[in-house]
Amino acid sequence: MPLIFNDDDKLGTLAYGSRSNYVAAEIRELIVSGILIPREHLRIDEVAEFFKVSATPVREALHLLHAEGLIDRSAGSGFRVHPLTGQDIEDIFLAHSFVAGELAARAVPNITADDMRELRAINHDTLALIERDQLNRLNEVNMGFHQLINRAANSPRLKWLTSFYLKYMPQRRYGLISRWPEITANSQKNLIAALHDSDVDAARTAAENNVLNAGRALAMHFSEKVRDSQQNSEDDAEDPTSSAGGGGDENTIR
Repeated sequence: MPLIFNDDDKLGTLAYGSRSNYVAAEIRELIVSGILIPREHLRIDEVAEFFKVSATPVREALHLLHAEGLIDRSAGSGFRVHPLTGQDIEDIFLAHSFVAGELAARAVPNITADDMRELRAINHDTLALIERDQLNRLNEVNMGFHQLINRAANSPRLKWLTSFYLKYMPQRRYGLISRWPEITANSQKNLIAALHDSDVDAARTAAENNVLNAGRALAMHFSEKVRDSQQNSEDDAEDPTSSAGGGGDENTIR
């Protein structure tokens, strides 16, 4: 089971209840990023050893992901990654696009001059991060941009729905998804123009297109990662010496 973990996250300092949420969030992101491939085994003892936690928060995390439909129970071997596909990801982003479009449209009459100044400042920061190739902060900045619009929409149930869709967005790897920085910059520009012109239809279209384009890019990234991982597994299976000696990546366990 390949897992990638950043030692700087200091998982051991998290409160007990937060550990299961953190493990769930990390595994969730690895799945939608195509790093944990469909039908990959997730054994509680291996995951616990990797994250340096007890089995209890891992078990809670896996049960949560099972309830979300991201992993399946596997008789006799714990859990497996659900066979998610690129089309599944596009479908989720398709549904998300409707919600995002409606939130942007409803925000139009409520956006203030101060809001517009803040949106332009965030867009300036976004472009600067892309120019300096500091993509690790891109998700944080872009989230602030859309949260401002969502607050202005004054539609709490639609905002609540976005929390579900955001689970399928690899936020910690945001800048690594091909075309996402470009999509982010373009969508912010188009939304700012639509809000400035008080154009409800243009705001809805800009938000919908942002989510649809992001979904297509993530689906392509996911499919490529899964295909590469499966090919590597097949190559390893054909080469009996591939797992002998040579050490290996300390951030990967199976």
